[in-house]
Amino acid sequence: MRGIIKALATGVALAAASLALAEAARSADFYAGKTIRLITGGNAGGGYDTHSRLLANFIVKHIPGRPDIVVQNMPEGSGIGAANYVYNVSKKDGTEIGQFNRDALILALLGEKAARFTIDGFIWLGTPADYTQNVFIAAIRGNFPFKSFDDVRNAKTPLNFGNTGTVLPYLVRDALGANIKVIEGYKGDIFLAMARGEIDGMVTSFATAKLTNAEMLANGTMRVVVQFGRDTRLPDLPDAPTAMELVRTPADRDLMRFFEVGLHMGFPFAVPPGVPADRVQILRDAFRNTMKDPEYEAAVRKTNLEFAPVDGEHLTEAIHEAVRASPETVARYKALAAGGGR
Repeated sequence: MRGIIKALATGVALAAASLALAEAARSADFYAGKTIRLITGGNAGGGYDTHSRLLANFIVKHIPGRPDIVVQNMPEGSGIGAANYVYNVSKKDGTEIGQFNRDALILALLGEKAARFTIDGFIWLGTPADYTQNVFIAAIRGNFPFKSFDDVRNAKTPLNFGNTGTVLPYLVRDALGANIKVIEGYKGDIFLAMARGEIDGMVTSFATAKLTNAEMLANGTMRVVVQFGRDTRLPDLPDAPTAMELVRTPADRDLMRFFEVGLHMGFPFAVPPGVPADRVQILRDAFRNTMKDPEYEAAVRKTNLEFAPVDGEHLTEAIHEAVRASPETVARYKALAAGGGR
């Protein structure tokens, strides 16, 4: 009897394995002769667009059947249009992929009426960069006597921080307690404004500062006082504390975490809800293998774009963290994003 049971069990296992292999073969055959449409919410020539086109060039060799890929830009509504299309209109068979502006995804969490999607409804493939290697920074003029972020907190008069329309200076002020006044209206001239002494501080990405104003960092004209997007300090900025080192209350920590989830999204790729699980796995595997492709990495680095890839499973975890944020945290962030307290 035991022999019969063992034989039956072995037969069932072999049958299941055969079915799995057959299903995998059918999935692999699916993409042969197909064309995948990759829809990006970025403008032509921008960072999102460049990441999309680089991925399209390399991921095809990691997808069984080697389909063609075409990239289409849908920048309407600061990228909300692309997310709306992929979520509600695109094919649900694995032949349409979206890449979304992370600000558009955050707007959905903030209750933006134009956003007809939920970010945890997408099935995430991954991101080629999550900003852990390109932190955002807050910096002040180097000719100030201030040496630390505590000095900025304790300044007798507010420092004038120029802003290009982001929420980050308000987080520096409200979540970290800096004594600053936010001055709106700056565009590409913000580094020049600080060099001239028109403003006392600013926020920007470290990569941008290195690429366009490395001299200001090297000669001390610009002093970095805090970095965002990491739990540990970037090796290139050992003297600048992370925001997580500086928050003083649980509510401030939650607020900063909510903001930093946006950084961790980076340049995220997803498929719409409803795509069959086997095709999701093919695309996730292809994305993961593309991130390990040395030719792809070299191509990304050649463009001076960020490269700190995160796979679909870990990106999903980060997004779920944002979705779980308390109503109080979301409301506070929304008020700051609107320039609250200006």
